[in-house]
Amino acid sequence: MPDYGLINFDHSILSDFFAKDEINSLDEGYKFCSEFKPIGPVFSPLTKFRYLKSYDIENVFAFDNLILNVDRGGPRNKPNLLIGDSGFLLIDHELILPFINGIEEGMDFSFKQKFNSFSQYQRHIFYHSLKKTKAIEKEYLFDEFIEMLRYENFEMLKDLFNELERFNIEFGEKNNIFAYFDWVKSNLDFIQKQLVERII
Repeated sequence: MPDYGLINFDHSILSDFFAKDEINSLDEGYKFCSEFKPIGPVFSPLTKFRYLKSYDIENVFAFDNLILNVDRGGPRNKPNLLIGDSGFLLIDHELILPFINGIEEGMDFSFKQKFNSFSQYQRHIFYHSLKKTKAIEKEYLFDEFIEMLRYENFEMLKDLFNELERFNIEFGEKNNIFAYFDWVKSNLDFIQKQLVERII
């Protein structure tokens, strides 16, 4: 993933790219941005096996299921994945974790419901590839992803949220985000079982 940054600039420099009405509608102040990465081409089935390893496919599928991403495949069948000589770059259009602005804190069952009701996985760019995996291998496909989750320290995100708050950049309800990741950490076996069942 590219490095992120916060930037403040005079909106007039956008006049060559956007209509005046669009520029006038922009909020003043700092904005979240990411480092420009000159990488390509956009993922397609023809590039998949040349640049991506099987564990990449498994981990991207599992990651998108975890964050409830509806936009890697999805209704418009967009890959949102760029391929480079040394790896790939995931593109995020902020269509993830839909509950961060609308769920009461502490309602763990709602996280389970959200995860269980996520049906967009069937439209994921790697869904059909994973469905073709031999049945005997499917049980172990997501072992690496689950182990990475087991040791992931989500507390490091607090520094990011603190920085966004300092510059008055909205990001949703961070307590809901951390409550979700707490639920994830407590339900790794359940999540792995669900991931496997989704590709059987």
